[in-house]
Amino acid sequence: LEVCPLDDGHALDAIGLAGRLRGHPLRSLDALHLAIARSLGAGQIATADRVLAQAATALGMKVAPFD
Repeated sequence: LEVCPLDDGHALDAIGLAGRLRGHPLRSLDALHLAIARSLGAGQIATADRVLAQAATALGMKVAPFD
């Protein structure tokens, strides 16, 4: 687990992701999670959220699902 402070770049990337991934109804916090993960160079994300998992996959990230 890594804590990363939110900055303007993350917010701007999240807005861009929401537009880019229109087929995946991302909530604002999901878009921020993806933006921050991308900024850290994470190639994988763990989630139980189906929409977030699908959006991450669309971005080329691996998904570790959990229940």
